[in-house]
Amino acid sequence: MRSFVRTALTAVLLAGSAIWAVAQTTPQDLRLATLEQLMNMEVTSAARREQRAEDVPAAVYVISRDEIRRSGLTSIPELLRLVPGVQVASINSNKRAVSVRGLNSLYSNKLLVMVDGRSIYNPAFSAVLWDTEDLMLEDVERIEVIRGPGGAMWGANAVNGVVNIITAPSSQTRGGVARVSAGTFDSAAAFRYGGAFGRASYRAYVQGSAHGDSTLPSGEAANDNWHSVTSGFRTDWAKGPDAVMFQGSVASGRQRPLWFDLRSSAAGAGSPAVNALSETQVADVLGRWTRTSASGSSFQVQAYFDLGRRTEAIGSYDRDTWDVDAQYHDALGAHDIVVGGGYRHIAETILGQDPYTFTPGQARSILTNGFVQDSITVGSRVEITLGAKYESNTFAASGFQPSVRALWKVAARQRIWAAASRAIRTPSLIDRGLHVAYPLSSVPAAALTPSMAVLQRDPAAMGLPPGLPILVGAVGNPDFGRERFVNVEAGYRLSVGSMATVDAVGFTGRYDGLQTQEPLPPEVTFAGGGPAVRVLTQYQNRMRARTRGAELVGRLQLANRWEADGTFSAFGASSDPNGSLDPAAMNFDGRAPRYQWRAHSAAPLGPRGQADVHLFYVGPIRSLDVPGYTRLDARVEWRLSGQTSLVGSGQNLLQDTHPEFYGHDTNIHATLLPRSGTLALAWRF
Repeated sequence: MRSFVRTALTAVLLAGSAIWAVAQTTPQDLRLATLEQLMNMEVTSAARREQRAEDVPAAVYVISRDEIRRSGLTSIPELLRLVPGVQVASINSNKRAVSVRGLNSLYSNKLLVMVDGRSIYNPAFSAVLWDTEDLMLEDVERIEVIRGPGGAMWGANAVNGVVNIITAPSSQTRGGVARVSAGTFDSAAAFRYGGAFGRASYRAYVQGSAHGDSTLPSGEAANDNWHSVTSGFRTDWAKGPDAVMFQGSVASGRQRPLWFDLRSSAAGAGSPAVNALSETQVADVLGRWTRTSASGSSFQVQAYFDLGRRTEAIGSYDRDTWDVDAQYHDALGAHDIVVGGGYRHIAETILGQDPYTFTPGQARSILTNGFVQDSITVGSRVEITLGAKYESNTFAASGFQPSVRALWKVAARQRIWAAASRAIRTPSLIDRGLHVAYPLSSVPAAALTPSMAVLQRDPAAMGLPPGLPILVGAVGNPDFGRERFVNVEAGYRLSVGSMATVDAVGFTGRYDGLQTQEPLPPEVTFAGGGPAVRVLTQYQNRMRARTRGAELVGRLQLANRWEADGTFSAFGASSDPNGSLDPAAMNFDGRAPRYQWRAHSAAPLGPRGQADVHLFYVGPIRSLDVPGYTRLDARVEWRLSGQTSLVGSGQNLLQDTHPEFYGHDTNIHATLLPRSGTLALAWRF
């Protein structure tokens, strides 16, 4: 079966490559974006103003609408696999670990993610909860990914990178789209309709998604399937210098996260809490007003409100967020200035279930900020950008995040740039107030940390009294402080006519105050009905670390409708435990592979079809004992008529299953990602 799949996919690719020359007129949405279009694409996330992608003095990668469609991938985290320097791993069917340039985990706390400028970074967990973000990808115009610090423009937690998911104006999505797909792992149905009245345009959509079970090491289904329903709208209005955008969405989902059952009274302790559903409800509304003068200056005000409700086997979480942000942009001679500020109010409640508790269980935080950036043109070829943001947070000391960047236009299509930046990560409710203690005997072997294994094997050797039950766990630290990062990077971009582009980046950075789990003195407790020895760790800011690496993107336009592209990433990390007794601080590798790469070929299948093949390689992660893997994805689209298309896609085609991550520190069972295939039918009217 495996050899058949490989042979069939190779035949599809070669056949598509061979017949591109005889292709006739191709439907517009099957045409590939040219290299000139990609390099001239306007991006806004790096500097809060429009810039051509090739003129951005930062490591930027734009996933275009065309690339989204051709990938065959159906979710935002899966699409981020296309970006160099981004680590994406499935822990199980509904849990993802996503980071930029290392330090990956379920709660990757150094990546700021936004949808149209609205932050979806969760402050209680210091992470993005990806299972609540099920956007209709047909409405996404592009995804801008900035690798490296973005704190000078976007503030705290934009430490290793910024992802901004930008949806298309409703004026570009008129008419209807209906899509239904069924597969061995993912299935979905979606409907969207857009139109116009007067100077305004609008669209509304609804999408339901179902995701199947991943696989246990035994080969059985993991029972971690999940479902979600999302609906939303967007409307745009413009008259003269004024433009207004208003949008909103509501989503709900049910997941089986596979939390470890660590209760001492649980039958079969350590087994997945498979019957414990997680339920989520999220909603948001966002409004934006922009006034642009005849001279080109602009003033923008954006405000949003979002709320989230989540019920898990380990507790429940509620959050309400109000945010308002304003900025002014103007070009004054050689200076291009962006200045602004914002206010955010967050109300959170987190209530734990045995054995998890949180103190405090409620928090109200206020964040205020101001920022300024000046891009100075020096001569005709050099631009120097100075920027900084100052933030004040209720639960963290005020922070200053500066950045200096320079771009040299060596020639018409050559760019050299360099940057130095500082960014911070603010503490979360979990960092400050978590308390979890559970019997060591309830921890499954796959989740034992090295110190737990020693305790289980020979407690007397650790100086503990014999014969008493041992409780292990972790507690938060009310004095947990900010994590700090200073990064230096440089890059080179080259375009060779309309045939090829190369984008190379090198970077090095230093972290201070990284989170460690420091052992507290063992103590005998009588809570819970009898004496036990409690051996806990506490979150502290002990570790220092250095990271370094290189990233490469290459694109080749082989012919009018035949394109090849690829990415390569190298990453290394080392640590200074700085007196920490946390074993993870002494075995630090950044939780990322040393090497990963991707190769892609897109070719026509006659006048009505198109084939895409992606080959991924992800190296092993030593600290997690995760082996490396090679992944093959393929997609074929066939236009049945001017309005209807049929799409077949497959993921992970080389292996029946493979692991991508282990959730030792999250108390979640890690599973194996299976091979999958999907067939979709789309109708545009």
